[in-house]
Amino acid sequence: AAAGATETRAASEEMKRLMSEWKAAGPAGREDDDRLWRSFNAARDRLSQRSRFEWEQRKAQRVKSLQDALFRKKQFASELQSRTYDAERRLGEMRMRPSVSMRNPRWSEISSKRLQAESNQQQRVNEMKRKLGEVQRQITELDAKFRQSCSNRRRRLAEMT
Repeated sequence: AAAGATETRAASEEMKRLMSEWKAAGPAGREDDDRLWRSFNAARDRLSQRSRFEWEQRKAQRVKSLQDALFRKKQFASELQSRTYDAERRLGEMRMRPSVSMRNPRWSEISSKRLQAESNQQQRVNEMKRKLGEVQRQITELDAKFRQSCSNRRRRLAEMT
């Protein structure tokens, strides 16, 4: 597709050059001018159609890429949401553990470690929620780009028919 686009670009430049030469050459007589113009115009139309076709192919590939990226982001968000839920559940379980009896000679050490573990788990949950919000924002942006690409494509296809 890239090679075709490069060829089309080169052909377009050549067509512009030929058009300039055409204008500079001046009249060749009514019959010859008409015949040459029809031939030139037919070549220009074919180039325009090929260019439009290649543009549509590139656009379809971009839409497909956006669709794939959107699908992958949604999968990741779903997985992250599930992991966040699990981390919140573990945090809740940690907080519901019975307190260590003060009769236990190591109660201070155990309580301190439990509080630190809860704090670490809370930080993990907060980070996961932050990341989930970021991914959801990215999904919204990708979805808007995808919808815009699709509506532009439908509009252009309708204009072509």
